[in-house]
Amino acid sequence: VFLYTVYGTTFSTFQDVASTWLNVVLWSMGYIKDWKAYYEFQPALWTFSIFVALCIIQLTLNILPAVIMLSHKKEADLVENYSYHTFWASERSKNVGQKSLNPALVGWDFTNPKEPKEVFDK
Repeated sequence: VFLYTVYGTTFSTFQDVASTWLNVVLWSMGYIKDWKAYYEFQPALWTFSIFVALCIIQLTLNILPAVIMLSHKKEADLVENYSYHTFWASERSKNVGQKSLNPALVGWDFTNPKEPKEVFDK
């Protein structure tokens, strides 16, 4: 929205919010068409925008797969070693199969989309 308000009146690539978001994604991947025009229009804003798009977003997206894999590894370790801790052993023994572990079954039942019902834990 920030780039839309600043560049929207001057550049056609920022004519609406959707194209602005697409350009930010392209910028974060390193594709910037006609970057000199943006820089000449507002040098300080261009420098700040590129810093945010290339550095912050790119650093976040690069570390995301590692964080997801680490999370899966920790969950696998917990499932593998639950019997060594009394709390986890008792929690695991309360479950009655895969249905009780399915997070998609908690919350709302959308089998009838016109009338969703709230599902209460038994």
